[in-house]
Amino acid sequence: MPREAPCCDGKHPHSLIMIFRRYRPSKQHANTGIPVWADGEIIMSAAFDCINDLKYLSRISKDDSLTYKQRLDQQCRQINFNNFHHFERALLNLTDHEIRKISSRIMRRACTKILPKPKVAYFEFIAERGHSMSYYSYWTGWDELGAEIRVPRPLNGFTSVPLLRVQHTTPVYVIETERQLVAWQYEWHGTAYVSATLAREHMKALTGEEAVV
Repeated sequence: MPREAPCCDGKHPHSLIMIFRRYRPSKQHANTGIPVWADGEIIMSAAFDCINDLKYLSRISKDDSLTYKQRLDQQCRQINFNNFHHFERALLNLTDHEIRKISSRIMRRACTKILPKPKVAYFEFIAERGHSMSYYSYWTGWDELGAEIRVPRPLNGFTSVPLLRVQHTTPVYVIETERQLVAWQYEWHGTAYVSATLAREHMKALTGEEAVV
């Protein structure tokens, strides 16, 4: 399969700002209204995201022999927690950096399991260390200096990804969110099918008119 020479997107990882979000709190602080656990601990966004990442992984990890709660506990054991309750409570004692490392592991596993949506366009990229990027592309013309312009080719990921996962010995990721995109580009690397909508929004140097080879 022909690919273009690696080129750099020129983007930098987004700073994930710590904010307060609501995650099924037992109650709210009497003065501020900020969500808290039953013992008064404030629920921070990194923990909120991490819990949602685990729930998402558990939902897509289908096993008819297990209930959803059992799948949650099973996924927790695979990342060295006794069960979901232990996982939730442990997050309260971890730093923001430690929580995000766990989130990255969970997201990575989810992105290797999930399939692209049918009838939705995806772009196939390969992220290399050093922030270079190659992709399956097509020619769209020439720029004013005579350089060739090529942009990512929309692909049917729903049919392509299962075949690639059989053929490849390394993971083939499916990327649907900005957090997954940042983690793949700057931590995981390798082959990914990225939602065309997401790529056009956050990878404009590769998908827009300025994408010059």
